[in-house]
Amino acid sequence: MPPANIDDLLPSLKEDFYAVRGRKWNHFHCPILQVDEDAELCRAHVINASFPNSNRAVTVQRKDVDNFYGTHFERDFKLIEFAPDAGRSLSLEALKNRDLARIVQPKISADGEDQDFYVTTNPSGIPKNHTEVRLGNSDQQITLVIKSSPEEVIKKTSGPWEIRAEKDLRLSVLVSVLKAAHLTLFHRLGYGYALSVGGQFLGQHVLGSFFLRARDRDRQSVQSMAAEHFAEFSTLVRPAFKIAGDFNGTLDDGFGWLCMLGRLPWAINVVVRVDDRFFCALVPIMDTDDSVHHFLQFLSRPYRQISVAGALFGQSAIETDFATRKFDWPEGRFTGAPV
Repeated sequence: MPPANIDDLLPSLKEDFYAVRGRKWNHFHCPILQVDEDAELCRAHVINASFPNSNRAVTVQRKDVDNFYGTHFERDFKLIEFAPDAGRSLSLEALKNRDLARIVQPKISADGEDQDFYVTTNPSGIPKNHTEVRLGNSDQQITLVIKSSPEEVIKKTSGPWEIRAEKDLRLSVLVSVLKAAHLTLFHRLGYGYALSVGGQFLGQHVLGSFFLRARDRDRQSVQSMAAEHFAEFSTLVRPAFKIAGDFNGTLDDGFGWLCMLGRLPWAINVVVRVDDRFFCALVPIMDTDDSVHHFLQFLSRPYRQISVAGALFGQSAIETDFATRKFDWPEGRFTGAPV
């Protein structure tokens, strides 16, 4: 069971920070913003808590940072459960769920022409110049009302009718997986990772700087700014289609891969599991000039294959035998399944 409150989590983090930095913090050193300020804290799930079958590990985060990424990106990331390969209909769910409908805005068309409609739970109150349409089975029936008379609707039945709801999740997946990968390594390796050059790159440069620039903007502005900011880092995340054995992700099993150039590690391949889906995120290792150069080169010109060595992450240390294998790294601008 996870600790019940923040006070249970802070002492070990405080000790770890002192062991790595050699001094005490004044309030809490945020692993994303890389600042020690008096700010409201929260008990944050490493993997978005809205995924019911994911790891429930928690850590301490600044509440403003956690809420920002939850509101603008992780809320939409949850819609990955309606991806085409999931066997669930986003369109029908959006008709049943008002909150979901506000996000994806379902549409109904007849012969390519959008129709005005609404959903009702009171069929007896439907006006005579509107047309009732029932969808689903008796257990989960939806009463849909087309704002046209039955005669007008009949005239339109010669062409195809379509219910559609679409949401491009690539940006939300990219940002959410990068944040989850960062918190996974923070949970596994503590401030030894968070205060490393690679940890500061992903935490402060990628995630933290964007929060500081966009935190006071409206949702539309945040999405527009994010598309520009995170495009540079879109090569770092890919869906994982084949996971062997009983592997449940880096957070669960403490296992991942080191990306290798000869015997030089230049990135950590963190496997993020959300329900039954897996994503790989590359987190830079910037311990040498060569590793920095190689990582930045990958950002601008990603390879289609990378050499990796299996590694265990735990108790502030990384263990590997340097035995390498090849991983395919598919081409793609943003990552994830559009819905």
